[in-house]
Amino acid sequence: KSVRRPADVSELNVLVCSANLGNAEPTEESIRAWIPTHGEGSGMKPLDEEKQNDLDDAFDIIAVGMQEATWAEREQNPITTEDSEHDVQLTEEDVLNMLEEQNRSRLRELVQSTLGAGYTQIADKQRGQMRLHVWVRRAISKDIVSVEVSGANTGVGNVLANKGGIVVTLKYRTTTLSFVSVHLAAHEGESYYKARCDNIASILSEAKTSPISRKLDVSMSSSHIFFFGDMNFRTKFDGDYVEDVVVPGNDNIDTDDHSDIIGDDHDSFISDPRGEGKKELKARNIRRAKSHIKACDYHGLYKYDELQKGINAGDCLVEFTTLPCNFPPTFKVERTKGFVYKDQRTPSYTDRILFKSSAGLKNSLRPLSYEACPEFITSDHKPIRGAFSVIPNHKISPFNLIGKNLSLVFRKLRCQGLLPADNDGLSDPYLVFLWSDDLELHFEGETMKERIRERILAKFFHKKRRWPQTQYISKTLDPIWKGTEVALSARDTKIGPEAMLYIAVVDYDAFTQDDGIGVVSLNVKEMLESKDAAGSEYNDINDEGSHNMNGDGGGVERESQPSVPDVGKTTKTVRINRPVIWEGKHAGQFRCKVDITITGLYDDMLLGSSSRSLRHSSLVSKRGSILATMQAIEE
Repeated sequence: KSVRRPADVSELNVLVCSANLGNAEPTEESIRAWIPTHGEGSGMKPLDEEKQNDLDDAFDIIAVGMQEATWAEREQNPITTEDSEHDVQLTEEDVLNMLEEQNRSRLRELVQSTLGAGYTQIADKQRGQMRLHVWVRRAISKDIVSVEVSGANTGVGNVLANKGGIVVTLKYRTTTLSFVSVHLAAHEGESYYKARCDNIASILSEAKTSPISRKLDVSMSSSHIFFFGDMNFRTKFDGDYVEDVVVPGNDNIDTDDHSDIIGDDHDSFISDPRGEGKKELKARNIRRAKSHIKACDYHGLYKYDELQKGINAGDCLVEFTTLPCNFPPTFKVERTKGFVYKDQRTPSYTDRILFKSSAGLKNSLRPLSYEACPEFITSDHKPIRGAFSVIPNHKISPFNLIGKNLSLVFRKLRCQGLLPADNDGLSDPYLVFLWSDDLELHFEGETMKERIRERILAKFFHKKRRWPQTQYISKTLDPIWKGTEVALSARDTKIGPEAMLYIAVVDYDAFTQDDGIGVVSLNVKEMLESKDAAGSEYNDINDEGSHNMNGDGGGVERESQPSVPDVGKTTKTVRINRPVIWEGKHAGQFRCKVDITITGLYDDMLLGSSSRSLRHSSLVSKRGSILATMQAIEE
C-alpha cells in the first residue's frame, strides 16, 4: 500500500510512535506490535468506529520516538546508573562507550525491516539515551523541502542528556510539521510535577528550528506540532498526593527500582522522616488505580491524570490537545504481554502524544487513532501510537491578491497582565513584528531595493533581518502604545494558510540582551477571510481554549462601520484579542485593531457584497500616528 498510494495526496497520513524501551533490546515481535508492518494502519483501532477506512491506507510520515534506548549485553552484570529508571540497568561504561552506535544501528534495522522498502529515513537523531527517527514514504520524499534538527538537555544542570527532548522539523511543500520526542523528570509528588513543567519550558526555549527568529519556539513556528514521549506525568488522586523522597545526596538519581526511594517496602529503605502513614497512603492509591483498571473505567482514572490537569491550569503546553486515554495506563508493568502492573508505582499514563496546530489551521488536523500496544513485552512501559490526518497547506485555496494591493495597519496596541522580566517585578516591553518567508510583506518606509537586499543578506550571509518594532514603555505590565501605528503591505501575491505573522513582546534591557516575554501568532489569511460579526461581540476564529483575561471571548472581531461605496476598494477593521504565549505558558494578553485595505479589482469573498466596502480614508487617520521604529533587532 505504501507503494501504491499516490505521491500527491489530498491528506497526509501521519503516525506518531513513542516507547520507553526500558534499557532492553526489543524483540522483532515487540517492534511489530508497536510499529505497523509496511506502515499500514489497518490493524489500529479508530477513534470513530465508523471510519475504519481512514486507517486502511499506508502512512505517509512516521515519527518514532524512543527513551532509555540503550541496553547492556545479557552476559554483563549491570549496576545502577544515574540514568536508569528501570529494573534493567546499565554500567557507566555501557552508557558512555559501548552501546551508542551499536544500539542505534540495531534500532534502525528493526524499524526499517518492519516498514519495508517503501519507506526511507529522513532523520535519525540521538541525544543520550533518547532517539527520534522520522520515516517517509519514498513516493513523497522528493516533496520534503527541508529537515531541521535540534534538541535540549534537561538532566542535571541542564547539561546531562538523560532527560530532555529532540526536535525534528520537516517541510512538506508548504506545510511545516514538527515532532518533539521528550523524556521528562520522573517520580511522584508536587516538586517532580513542577520539574516536568520546567522541563517542557526548557525544551521549548532551547530546541528551536525556526529560520525566522530565536524568539519563536517550535510550537509557534510550525503548521502542526506533535509533542510526545515518556512525559512521566502521574496519577494524582485528590488530596492523596504522595511525595517521593530521594536519598540525600542522590537527588538526581532517577530510579524506580526503589533502591533510592524512601517509604516503600524494601529492606534497604530508611524510614520516612516526614511522618507515619506514607506507605499506607501510597498502597491505597495503587489499589484505587487498579480498581479503576479492573473495571475498565479508564475515563474515571483519567480524571486524575496530572498532565491534562496541568494543561487546564495553564502550567504547561497551553493550546495543546491531549486525547483521553481510553486504554489502561502504560506504566509500570511487567515485561510480558498484556497489562500486569508492578506494586511499586501507582499505574499512570506516563507515555503520551499531544498535538497543536497554528492559528487558522486547527481544522486541518484530525486524530484518527490513539492506543497503547500491550503485546510489546521487553519494557516496563507499554508503547503508544497515534494516527492523524493532515490536510497539506497547498491543498487549501489561498487568498488571491493577484493584481491587488493589501494594507494592514495595526493600531491601538496594548498588552495586559504581562509576566515580569525584571528584578523589580515589572518589564519595559516593546513589540516586534515578524513574519514567515511564506508571507510577502514589507513595512512602511522600506523600499523594494532595501527589501531585496535584506532577504539576500539574511539568506546567504545569515545577517539578521530588520523587523518593525515599537518604542519600549518603561516599568509596566500593562503597556499601551498610544498613537503608534505599524503599517505593513503586500502586493500582487497569493496568501496561503501557512502565512503567519508574529508579534513578539520583548523586554528592553539597557546593558544586557533583551528578554523575550511572549509571542502572539496570527494567521493572515484567517484575518482576511473573517466574516461579519454583526450580532455577536466577538467572532472567534479557531481560538478555542485560549485564555482571555477579561472573560470577553477571544479571537477577531469585525468592527461595525458605516457603508461607503467605493468601487475597487475593500476595507474593514478587525479587533485582535489573543493570548501571549511563552514556553508553553500564558504570559499575558494582547489587543489591537487592524485596518485592512485591499485596492484594485476584488471579488466578494472578503465582505460578502460591494455595498459593504468602505473608504480607506474613513478608517485610518494619519493625524498623530507614529510610525514604528525601524532598527535591527538583536536576537
